[in-house]
Amino acid sequence: MKKIIISVFGPDRPGVLAAVSRILFEQDCNIENVTQTILQSEFSGSFIAEMPADLTSDALCCFLSEALTPMRLQANVKLMETIPPAFQR
Repeated sequence: MKKIIISVFGPDRPGVLAAVSRILFEQDCNIENVTQTILQSEFSGSFIAEMPADLTSDALCCFLSEALTPMRLQANVKLMETIPPAFQR
């Protein structure tokens, strides 16, 4: 499994976390960490998840965009870089 960082932002509304979680579940991803905040009326959320080896970050981004665009939300998916042990704190 590969680790990814997903960022989601746009107008706050009910169901944002449910929509993101549903897509990740449907793509066999495992959510490890989530943080979210509301700034005035804007939602901002970050997810760290593991995704299957046969799923690309571009494909996952397309699945998320398809589901979130009607909600006026944007998503970005980035592979997490592996940090060599010598550079970890």
